[in-house]
Amino acid sequence: MAMSMSPLWIPLDECSTNITIVSQADIDNLHLTRLETCFNNITITGAQGTLVFDNLTEANGLYVQDSTDLEALSFPDLFALSAFSATNVPALSNISFPVLQSVGLLPYGNSGWEVPPPYFGSEDRNLIDVVIKNAPALKTFDFGLLTGFFGLEIIGADSLAQPDPAGYYDSIISNINSSYTLSLDGCYTLGHLNFAHFVQLVGRPDCHYLLANWHSVLNLTLIDTGASSLDINFPFMINGSLTANSLYLAPENSSSYSEVFYFVSSIGYNANLTSNTNVDLSLGQVQTLGGSFTASNNTNCTFAFNKMSEVTDNITITDNLDSIIPWFPDLRRAENIHLRGNIDTSKGPNIFPALSTVPGTVTIEAWNSDFNCSQLVRQEQAGIIRNLVCNGTDGTGDDTSQGSPSLLGGAWTGVCVAIGIVILESVIMF
Repeated sequence: MAMSMSPLWIPLDECSTNITIVSQADIDNLHLTRLETCFNNITITGAQGTLVFDNLTEANGLYVQDSTDLEALSFPDLFALSAFSATNVPALSNISFPVLQSVGLLPYGNSGWEVPPPYFGSEDRNLIDVVIKNAPALKTFDFGLLTGFFGLEIIGADSLAQPDPAGYYDSIISNINSSYTLSLDGCYTLGHLNFAHFVQLVGRPDCHYLLANWHSVLNLTLIDTGASSLDINFPFMINGSLTANSLYLAPENSSSYSEVFYFVSSIGYNANLTSNTNVDLSLGQVQTLGGSFTASNNTNCTFAFNKMSEVTDNITITDNLDSIIPWFPDLRRAENIHLRGNIDTSKGPNIFPALSTVPGTVTIEAWNSDFNCSQLVRQEQAGIIRNLVCNGTDGTGDDTSQGSPSLLGGAWTGVCVAIGIVILESVIMF
């Protein structure tokens, strides 16, 4: 995620020096003064103890790597920076940028909050990209007045956030109001966040993500957040894609948690729900998807799509053990539909009662033998479904149907009645 670009306020030819720092002596030998214009990239590697960069005012990138004994970093005079990363720094407990400045992301153009392009007069727009990985001892992360980021990725910094008496986790992250990309794997309170374009949250048990001022995102990825609480207000718009992977609840706790995506009002492109266990994956408020819907390899999960009316591309719900595939009471259109698993028969064979067109193929592989394809056959005959493949299986791959896969259950009954009428008419004529 870390960038390497010239700061907006310094021409590239004035910011071309790269340096490597191993010790405080290396810093002292630079003889920095406040008149120093800029460094391009500063790499800190194999460092130990505490490093203090007095009089360093501007830099393009600061990259800390493989410094297992580094304990503290201080940049008391640095006010302009484009990128910072610290990786594999297990002893690092303090990072300090007390005077770093930024106005964050600003409303721009007709599409809401975005990163404005460089232009004359934008010198004070310091959009910094920050990556911190494997910093388990990090407790203090002082970014001064900085509240907006271009990118923020914090992975493996468990000590950075501490719970307050109300159960919320407080840290410098709590002051963030914007970040174009955001990737976190700890319990962080983000009550001031009102803009983030690409977000990935990797959950921890009993995390409470306070996101009450956040109303939309482009792509949202949730990994192992099943035991976490997402405090997001409805309606919440996902303008791109939703991904949920490895959400897990212990069986004894699954009944105490509600629908995971209760806050989602719309999804602009895809929804991918895979490898989740004991959670409610319903999209009860979502009416349309501009791409495809996929739910595969989930176990003991609940699904409901009561308001889903149109999916631009495909619906794929396959191989979800101990889970029921529900009916789609309001679905009118999808390009292709593939269902494989235990299909709800409580509403009868009409699992798509509002369907108006499927220009591709509907494939049904029912694991439960009580499902029949009669209504789907009627919809195919009426031209609503262009191609139909419908057969019942017992969940082991063995076909329990007889004859043509498009003529099962009630459909076979109708054929037999028709044949009987023809034979009876022939007998009467003779």
